[in-house]
Amino acid sequence: MSATAGLAVMTTLLWATMTAPRALLRPTAVAHLATVSWDPMTQDGSEQERKTPPPDDKPKKKKSKADELIGHEVRLERVDGQEFVGTLVQRDREAVILRIVGINTTFDPYDVVRITLEKTFVEYFKEMRQRIPRHDYDGRYKLCTWVYERAEYELAEAELLALIEDEPGHEKARTLLGRTRAALQLQKEREAKDGGEPTEKQPTPAQPNPDGKRVLTEEQQLRSYLLDKEEMNVLRVYEINLREPPSMQIPNSAIKMLLTSYEGSELIPTQPEEKRLFYRKPASEILDIMFRLRARELYPMVRVIGEPESLNVFRHQIHRTWLVNSCASDQCHGSRSSSGRLFLYNKPPTADPVVYTNYLILVRTTASDDTPLLDYLHPEKSLLVQAGLPRETAVQPHPEVPDWKPVFESITDPAAETTINWIRLLYRPQLQDGYPLKFTPPGLMDPKPVAEAQTQPPEAPEGDAGDQAGQAESDPGRSENPDR
Repeated sequence: MSATAGLAVMTTLLWATMTAPRALLRPTAVAHLATVSWDPMTQDGSEQERKTPPPDDKPKKKKSKADELIGHEVRLERVDGQEFVGTLVQRDREAVILRIVGINTTFDPYDVVRITLEKTFVEYFKEMRQRIPRHDYDGRYKLCTWVYERAEYELAEAELLALIEDEPGHEKARTLLGRTRAALQLQKEREAKDGGEPTEKQPTPAQPNPDGKRVLTEEQQLRSYLLDKEEMNVLRVYEINLREPPSMQIPNSAIKMLLTSYEGSELIPTQPEEKRLFYRKPASEILDIMFRLRARELYPMVRVIGEPESLNVFRHQIHRTWLVNSCASDQCHGSRSSSGRLFLYNKPPTADPVVYTNYLILVRTTASDDTPLLDYLHPEKSLLVQAGLPRETAVQPHPEVPDWKPVFESITDPAAETTINWIRLLYRPQLQDGYPLKFTPPGLMDPKPVAEAQTQPPEAPEGDAGDQAGQAESDPGRSENPDR
């Protein structure tokens, strides 16, 4: 059949199909339509294999500037002025995710003003390393300590190995290497337990605005700053009074890491039988040794079931009795619009995250002249106490605001005395290295120094994790507890 004839047959059949009554369309005719085919490439319509040419390869999509930033250290700026530094994990219409200190933190993309490339931690490290001569072993060790304290354990391990190779007799470096490897092992175990991914903080549900964009309310933003369970547990560990320790649990895995990482210390047993008996020690005795060795990488493994005395006094005799009712009311420091530098949470007043976050806010908030609210050496002079006294008797009176009333009648008021005695109970975080928690009081909201502190090193790394041991013995009221 010629090409012209084949085309005529097809045309006739198609016309018959479209014009014939539905009843006249027999199945056989439809079947015949389905089997007739004609390929102009064969000219004769014979049943030859049709070869479809492969489609042209589509040009590869060029990476956007946003895609190029994935995996790099960036600085994120939000609409409220806050800035955050971390590794960009995801950036799309659904969410922007930064990995900050090993934790994936999610931001609403509509809250993000800009994202800019930041110098990486490794780049900072290389700059610092180039400034230190090869034979300055102590300087190199301090740099290793700085890297270790920022949880960059793989980098710390590599640099410590290089240091020990150049100076085999550097005992502090060998000790720190053991601690680094223990921390690295713990980090890998946690990642394996979490499915290989760092813990991600769940985003706060956002409210749609009239334009359809999602925006966080002020309350939702503030709620996102509350401490989580792990952070509250760290506070409990640091606040433990070893004379009256609360109930706690230390898993065998933590004890094993303690024995392995700090082998060689006079506090760690050397004989197999002594090590076996070490596991049977009361948890408070093992924690005491952790404190003396400043084995901070093991503190998160300690599970504090009870509540340390200082936090319990704060909860029942300060937070519940006068702090929330007076200072944290909506008309005072409980409202972001009128709180000034001191913002306190008040809902729900008895919830653990509210109590512990308010505690840390008091510890870290300062006045405009950088004076802290808590004076650990002279508790009666603390701004927290003085601001609650009548203005005419206070050394540092509360600023003049409408409808303000003093909390205490005098410095001998029972509530004032309880507050002063409570400050004496506290671990001295501002006299020591402080709690290892990334937290800025909402009332301060000057995040730049905090964000830069996550990556930018000091001009010269100072301080050794072991050099300050025993400092707390000179602190009044806490001599029973070693530095932590």
